[in-house]
Amino acid sequence: MNASYNPASVVVIAAAVVLLLVLLRARSPLLTVALIGPLFFFIVAAILHASQLFVMGAMVLGIALLSYLLSTLSLHHVAVSREVPSPLTAGEAAPFTLTVENKGRLPKVFLRISAGIPPGIDAVPKHHLLAVLWPGQRASLEGVITAPTRGAYPLAPVEVVATDPLGLFHRRRALPGTGEILVYPRICRIEYHEYLGESAYGSTSPRHSVLPGHGLDFHSLRDYQPGDDLRRVDWKTSARMGRMVVIEFEPVTVGDVLVVLDSRASGPPLELAVTAAASWLGQVLDQGGQGRLRFARGKTVDQVDGYGPEAIPLLLEALARVEPNAKLSPADLAEGVLPGRTTLIITPSADQAVVEAAIRLQSGGETLVLLIDAAQPGRAGRRTAAATQVNATRLRHHGLRVVVVGAADLQVPAEYPTH
Repeated sequence: MNASYNPASVVVIAAAVVLLLVLLRARSPLLTVALIGPLFFFIVAAILHASQLFVMGAMVLGIALLSYLLSTLSLHHVAVSREVPSPLTAGEAAPFTLTVENKGRLPKVFLRISAGIPPGIDAVPKHHLLAVLWPGQRASLEGVITAPTRGAYPLAPVEVVATDPLGLFHRRRALPGTGEILVYPRICRIEYHEYLGESAYGSTSPRHSVLPGHGLDFHSLRDYQPGDDLRRVDWKTSARMGRMVVIEFEPVTVGDVLVVLDSRASGPPLELAVTAAASWLGQVLDQGGQGRLRFARGKTVDQVDGYGPEAIPLLLEALARVEPNAKLSPADLAEGVLPGRTTLIITPSADQAVVEAAIRLQSGGETLVLLIDAAQPGRAGRRTAAATQVNATRLRHHGLRVVVVGAADLQVPAEYPTH
């Protein structure tokens, strides 16, 4: 027996085939899931003249439409506020808070909120999930951020993503938000006075203070305290007395110190140079001295001056904003500087520009070169360390005082007021 076909069925089948080709070409999983199922029911219903299958297809299509409306409406009347700590210190972990409020009359379901933490800062968790937020309800979401490296990190907008119970649709909305996370460089304890003497802390400022226990002359012995440099331990006396004893030195005068930061490098060499600058200036300022930082900001020379502990955050903010691969050399930074003070040139390089700057600045004062050694473990690191020593020898041949500073010299944190 020959079966008879309804012309409407042929039209439905042809339309379904065309739509299927469009879906396959678009390669959209969303459209495929939402439409292929109902189309299958409609095609079979048209062939078999089964109205029940039309109803089933309409139900599946209705569920997809309801999911779309649910995900769309869940984004309306949602307010999010963000509290992110700033400034931080490199390596410091601090909590942040997101407050989500439903100001609408309908519940909001299956929300995913991203805090907009910028790349370069680790956030745990990266996203917060809310299964349901009832009308008028306010939810507080907490997390922890860690900033491995100093810098100024612009905050991205807070993003709210709403989905449906089936996961078919994802609607996104970026909520306006500005600001930044400022990350200060680390401040470490430094003991360079062993190589540089009292001039390491400046001696020409009319305003000066006393830095206890940092001279070269012996003063007394005292019990070891956590955080003391192990190089100060008197091991013979400690063995005889049965407890650790450290040597106290005579105090030195803290005066005016100028730090010239060579930021032509990038990566670990620059970060070590910035940490060394922060450590030196932090110690001088904490003891009531005067510190000056001179560095490149774009194509111009910038100088930040500070006096006393209150100026530490000001100098740290300037160091946090130092950009890599600067175009200005230490010779450029030395132009216009009045001689007659202690000057530190912190650089990972040993080119002629460093020599010119040191010779120009040491007139009537004391110039010290901190040569950064960013050597890493391994064969390549040994080659880098050897090259650094060669550079130090080259600078010493010009009559300059040089100290090689590596990561091992910047390990013990110092407690100074930074906020």
